[in-house]
Formats: sequence, structure tokens, C-alpha cells
Amino acid sequence: MFRLIKWSIKTVLFLTGLLPFFKCSSGYREKNEKVTFNGKEITDKSFIVLNDAFAKDSTTAYYKERSFSYADVATFEALDEHYAKDEDKAYYCDEYREGQNYFLTKKQTIVTVQNAIPVSFVSMKYDYAKDSKRGYFKGIGFEVQDVASLTIIKGQFVKDKYQVYFEQAPVKKADVNSFRILNNAYARDTSRVYYYGYHSERLNGIHEIPCKVASFILLEYPYSKDNESSFYVYTKINGSDAGSFSIVGNGFSKDKNHVYTESKILNGADAATFMIFPHDENSLDEFNYTKDKTHVFWKDKTFGEIDIVAFKELGWGYATDGRHIYYHTAIVKNADPSTFNIYEHGYGDADAEDAKNKYHEGIKVVVE
Repeated sequence: MFRLIKWSIKTVLFLTGLLPFFKCSSGYREKNEKVTFNGKEITDKSFIVLNDAFAKDSTTAYYKERSFSYADVATFEALDEHYAKDEDKAYYCDEYREGQNYFLTKKQTIVTVQNAIPVSFVSMKYDYAKDSKRGYFKGIGFEVQDVASLTIIKGQFVKDKYQVYFEQAPVKKADVNSFRILNNAYARDTSRVYYYGYHSERLNGIHEIPCKVASFILLEYPYSKDNESSFYVYTKINGSDAGSFSIVGNGFSKDKNHVYTESKILNGADAATFMIFPHDENSLDEFNYTKDKTHVFWKDKTFGEIDIVAFKELGWGYATDGRHIYYHTAIVKNADPSTFNIYEHGYGDADAEDAKNKYHEGIKVVVE
């Protein structure tokens, strides 16, 4: 999980210089009798801008670059930036990017909302909509107990007078009257605490945390605790002592008895002397080394014979003790510590080199 977070942060920082390009004029605009889309003028006099995302002319409805001529243009209307409808159908539209062209190629999808009742179909914002029979999330219907009272709580949480829902799923046993959002990852009611992750995230869905609610407090994400135990995301850290629990960083924590990697005990680690290597404390590298008074660790693995005093982390999974170069815990064969150099990950023909060879993920690369 932390590897994904760090990769995302590094990517954003690297691409910051491109952001002004992507913040240029976007969507449909109508000003001073001039109609534009993404800054390009549209001269069709029958063209009508409905909002930033939707428009229509005398024959066709549009969602950004995409047209859908099967819509009934005369009755077509935009409900928000994603939902639209005509007298016969409701539509959910979205824009996405994919793969290595994420920041360069936009794609649009237009979905006819199945079983929608257009006459009563309304947007609720945040990708939600409803009609007289059911609720909808991203254009997909889901059953609710009382659609008339279905309202947004915040973000992707909604409720009716009987039940709380997250995206399309009921939050089982949630108390409607006391349910509240704590932040962008946690929620609670009078008797339960929940961790939630959105549909596009690895830890998606909503999960009850097995905690004592009365004493529950949030720590630095993704940690929390009550007066007895500590928790990583929504998992109890078995054996943890809440009173002495502290966060080391980069997915490691400890108490007076143990060191933990995420929610598991790091076997053999000495809690009193355990630390992240100084170079690593704020590193955006994918892998991290740690140590105590007698061991060096990569994740939950230890080394064989190693010079702990001379050991230093180099970045991107590489380290050295002056005698050897290591990738994770394996010796990089024939690598020369005195001339070994790390590239930014994915740069050039490999991610490291010494005076004689190039290496990718600890393996010598043959460069033609």
C-alpha cells in the first residue's frame, strides 16, 4: 500500500510542470454569443451549450467529444456533469484516461441507465441519481428501502430514513441517525467505526474496524487505536499494546513488545532500537530498509552476514555495506560498491550501473 502511495506522490511531483497545460480552457463555454469547446470555436448556429460537459444541436446530443445521435434531441437535458436524460432514457457519462497515455489521451463513455424512469429521474450529485423506484451510482441501479428520503450524507455516502449506503452497498447495521464521516477514510456511528475506500482504490469498499468505539482515536493515516489495541487500516494489529504504541513510518510501527510491518509482527526485531535508515525517512523510493541493534531488514526479511555499521540504503531497493551491493536482501553479483550508481527508476537502459555493468532490479543487463 505504501509503495502505491509513494509512487503516486512521486508521479504527481514529476508531472507538476505539466499541470498548467491541463488546466487550460476545458469543456463547453458560451460567452458573448460565441460557443467554444476546449477553447475551439463552434460555428453551428443551432448548437446549444447545456453545461460544461453536455451540449446539443438540431440533430445530435454531445458529451464532450462524444456524440450520441440516438438521444431524443428535442427533450434532451443535462442534469449535472455526468447525468443527462430525454423523455425516453437516462444517461450516465464519464471521462477517463488509461495506461501510459494517462495524461495525454482522454476517453469518454456513454451508458444508457438501465430501468431508469426518465420522468422522475434526478441527479443527486457525487455520481448519484434516483428516480421514483431506485437509486443509481455511476449509472448502475441499486435498491434502497425508501427512495423518497434518499439524500446525500457526504461524498459517496447516502442514506434514506432506514439505511446508510456507500456507493451501491448498504452499510450493514449502521445507525442512520448517528452516522457521520470522520475524514476521507473513516466514518462512525454510536456503536461502530468504519474504514472506507472508493471503488478505484485497492482497499475499496467499507469495512468495520473491530475496536472499542468509546475509546477509539485516529492516529497518523492509516493507523488508529482504542484503549487496548492498535489498528492498521481496518485490521487489528494482534498483540499490540495501545499504551506504548507508536508509528515509525513507511508501514512500520512498534510498541514496548514488538515491531510491526503493517499489521504483522516483524519477527526478530528489537523494538527499543528499531529504526528506519536516515536516508529513508522521507524517501519516495519504492522499497525501504530498517534496522535494529543486531539486524538489517528489507520488509520482513533479514540479511545473512552484513556490516551493520557500514550499511547504507542507496534507493530503489539497492543498498551496500561497502563490501557488497544488495538488491533487497540478495547480493548483486560482481557489482562494484566504489563505482555503483543509482538511476531514477525506469530511466535509460537500467536502474543502476557501476564502472563495468548496468543492472535492472539487481540483475546485470546486457546492452547491445
